[in-house]
Amino acid sequence: MKHIFHTLLFFAFCASQSLAQPNIILIVADDMGYSDLACFGSEIQTPHLDKLAQEGIRMRQFYNSAKCEPSRAMIISGQHWHDSGIHLENGPTIAEVIRRANYNTYAVGKWHLSGNPVNRGFDHFFGHLNGATNYFKGDPSFRLDHDKFEVPDNFYATSAYGDYAVKFIEEGHKANPEKRFFLYLAHTAPHAPLMALPEDIERFKNTYKAGWDKIREERIKRQLKLGIIDAKWPVPDRPSTIPAWKDLSPKEQEIEADRMATYAAMIYRMDASVGRVIDKLEELGIRDNTLIVFISDNGANPFDRGRKDVPGALGENHNYGLGWAFASNTPYRLYKQNQHNGGACTSAILNWPDVIPPNEKVNDTPAQILDLAPTFFELACAEYPSAPDDKPLSGRSLYPLLTGKKMPPSPPMYFHLYDNAALIDNNWKLVKAFGNTWELYDLETDRAETQNLISEQPKKAQKLQQEWENWMGNYRLKHVGNEPKYVPLQND
Repeated sequence: MKHIFHTLLFFAFCASQSLAQPNIILIVADDMGYSDLACFGSEIQTPHLDKLAQEGIRMRQFYNSAKCEPSRAMIISGQHWHDSGIHLENGPTIAEVIRRANYNTYAVGKWHLSGNPVNRGFDHFFGHLNGATNYFKGDPSFRLDHDKFEVPDNFYATSAYGDYAVKFIEEGHKANPEKRFFLYLAHTAPHAPLMALPEDIERFKNTYKAGWDKIREERIKRQLKLGIIDAKWPVPDRPSTIPAWKDLSPKEQEIEADRMATYAAMIYRMDASVGRVIDKLEELGIRDNTLIVFISDNGANPFDRGRKDVPGALGENHNYGLGWAFASNTPYRLYKQNQHNGGACTSAILNWPDVIPPNEKVNDTPAQILDLAPTFFELACAEYPSAPDDKPLSGRSLYPLLTGKKMPPSPPMYFHLYDNAALIDNNWKLVKAFGNTWELYDLETDRAETQNLISEQPKKAQKLQQEWENWMGNYRLKHVGNEPKYVPLQND
């Protein structure tokens, strides 16, 4: 198969030899909005991730692919999903490369790609192979390494992910304390269905009675105070597709508040699960030389299933809907699958106590999920295999940023998912949603994409459109073929 390592040529990556190879943990949330962590403006208590942010770097301009499978294919392969193939059939995985650098490799949580992680470079795997699961009952795709996993009583997936992450780290450290590890911790939360522990829902039972308009207003205030957004940036108004909270009936408000309380509880428990992993690192004395990266695979999901039922601990068919998705993505507009910032810009945290200078706080360097693999390879002193018919890695290493140095200007970033598309070049972003025409934004002054400048800057738009079409034409010719059929989630 093509993903087997070529032996003709290797591209070597290695940071300064004076720098010890770190343990590396990549944590990926699922369908989480830009403002859903307290360190990015939320009212949801996320103390463990907040501590990582306060002692590390918050990236306020970090981009994904706006949907689960493409983002995961890009993370795991280091290539655009058009190159890697949505099933990772066209090259090595990040685990296959890092394991050759004498790392233990673990995957925990959601896979949502082809095959089983233990067949693609991971020493151990616990989690489910599907794109979503019942948090209490699991599903037939749950695996422990190769074996089917029978979900026990009193199971809750988010907690179990923490349990197995700790187990793998502890067992690897016991076998060889000097051997480094790479952990891919892919939480399902807060992806639907809305299912949370009753005690966690109780914590938020009154929080969302104020409604999505008030919650969003308060998040914007906190984001300004935290430096997540600039006061000069306009923020979009609530679109006409979302009713004002005051216009809902008392029963509708009750149901909506319960839905968001359950969603918040899922994020709260995810944070607690992350906290257990951090505590284990501290216990083993390896915390300081562990790089932890946190991102989401895409923005909030506006699907609106289950609105007539009140979600609870055992609900199986609930999303939290358009109104709360708009609040979750504050200050951005649009959602999962869109290449506007509401779909494709994630809150991101980088933490590495041994290396990241204190008081780095908030960083505005443009970066993307394609930058993770080359960063990890450089830190692990890993060799990336290649042959004449293979493409080099699509991203760039963020090692200078981690060490407090200024990154060189970002190369253009290209986005494509169905007919949603974008190109970011310097401060300019050309973007379109499914079935709509191109729009042009100056991200320096309008990060939330509220003022379309395509009429004022037609030459700039034409140049960027040509660049995107040249890029996409190459991919469509070689990899994509016919465009997949698609029904948009939301265009507004």
